[in-house]
Amino acid sequence: SQAELNIGFLGACLDILGAPDVSPVVKKACTIYFKNKILRSWSTDRNPIDEDEKPLIRERIIPVMVKLDRSLRSQFIVVLNTILSYDYPSKWPNYIDIIKPLFGNPNDIQAMYTGVLCFSELARHYRWKTNDTRATELDPIIIQYFPSLLQIGKSIISDPSSLSDNHEYGEIVKLIVKAYKFVTYHDLPDPLQEQEALVNWCSFQVDVINMQLPQNVLELDEEDRYLSPWVKSQKWAFANLYRIFQRYGSKSLSQKFSYDQFRDIFTKNVVPQLLSVYFTKIEFWRSQKQWISDASMYYIVLFLEQCVIQKECWLLIKPHVSTIISEIAFPLLCPTETIIDLFDNDPLEYIHLILDVYEESSSPHMAVLALIFTMVEKRQKTTLEPILQFTYEKLSSLSNVEETEEIAKQIERDSILWFYH
Repeated sequence: SQAELNIGFLGACLDILGAPDVSPVVKKACTIYFKNKILRSWSTDRNPIDEDEKPLIRERIIPVMVKLDRSLRSQFIVVLNTILSYDYPSKWPNYIDIIKPLFGNPNDIQAMYTGVLCFSELARHYRWKTNDTRATELDPIIIQYFPSLLQIGKSIISDPSSLSDNHEYGEIVKLIVKAYKFVTYHDLPDPLQEQEALVNWCSFQVDVINMQLPQNVLELDEEDRYLSPWVKSQKWAFANLYRIFQRYGSKSLSQKFSYDQFRDIFTKNVVPQLLSVYFTKIEFWRSQKQWISDASMYYIVLFLEQCVIQKECWLLIKPHVSTIISEIAFPLLCPTETIIDLFDNDPLEYIHLILDVYEESSSPHMAVLALIFTMVEKRQKTTLEPILQFTYEKLSSLSNVEETEEIAKQIERDSILWFYH
């Protein structure tokens, strides 16, 4: 703590982290001190970092990151985010020049991962900015470097050997998908509105959605499985496609932004293809041929709900109303062991979870309740009768059956459907 107050402390930390013969325990402590010092003092008058030391830190930090193991390297995400927020591009104009050789080196997986990680943090830097404030800086970066990221991602998921137990490859794919998320989150950059870019990035994310998860991931307990970068990659791909549709490909938002041409392209050319992919995934999920995480299923259901809302897209989804009710809503409303435990031990919380459709939640259970609500509210003439008919038939078929726990679950699903009509 005393050393931290001295000029040169951060450089000494980088010396330790870059040395090959230092104990991992020492490196871990050094990483934490380095990170905390940057977060507390990079832009403050209290124990500030010497201005003459900052250029040396910016120059050395990324080469040192390449040498670290994955757990320590992840500590530098907030460090990069902090420095970029204050210094890019005015005081760190060569940032992109430093990382470009890293993610362009397919023979060095650690260097590639570090480069993509650093690029993802640069994309995060523009997350909350609109095109009119970032286009001059961001658009050239997208035009020059996003095609390279896309090629890296495609080469990884098309190579069966990459979809093995190599954690870094999964992390790289996840970071590429998240880089796209960051730059499209609040506004849609002009280069990514072009039809070729739209098709290329949607196709890549569909490939991520359709990739077979590595066997070692599927063998994990479900709780651990959610932590896999491959599973997270699929979640963020579903999330990106939903957000692009909901924010830029729909008419329901305020008119603050104008995306008329993009919306027309997305609705006519992309949505039909995505619906085909999603219904195929659902069919495999229902037949237990594929596993889909709850987070991914949540975004699938939100996408379907958006199709119900949008007039043009409703025509695409209208023929599938019965399938949505029987093959998606009904199975997802089945109480899980967690929900049954809640029913037994916290009945009040159970009532809130099951009956409050407006409660904030990212579970597929809540998403499908919102979908049923929207179907009946927006498209009552088409959806009300099939929902009631399905519910009546199911309840009638179960009325004379011995009530086991599984039968009770099905009755609850039907009761919820009946309630929300």
